[in-house]
Amino acid sequence: MGAFGLTTAGEFSNAVNGGALYLNGIGSGSRYDRTYGGGARVGSCTPWNDYESYDATMKSNIRQLALSSMDALQVCSRICFVLL
Repeated sequence: MGAFGLTTAGEFSNAVNGGALYLNGIGSGSRYDRTYGGGARVGSCTPWNDYESYDATMKSNIRQLALSSMDALQVCSRICFVLL
């Protein structure tokens, strides 16, 4: 490591519609919308899947999420790895 240095990688995603759709396997359903395992339904992915209907506020909020995620990753890369 002395000749090469520390190598790290990080990842984040703004995939607002990909969180639980295939979490339990393709075609198995999800707990979120009660198509897998029963229980109480807590929501629906439908509004997130229709990206063409996103209004300006939704697009701005998703953009802000991306910018905040990048800021956090940049700050952490400067601070967190110095602590190692």
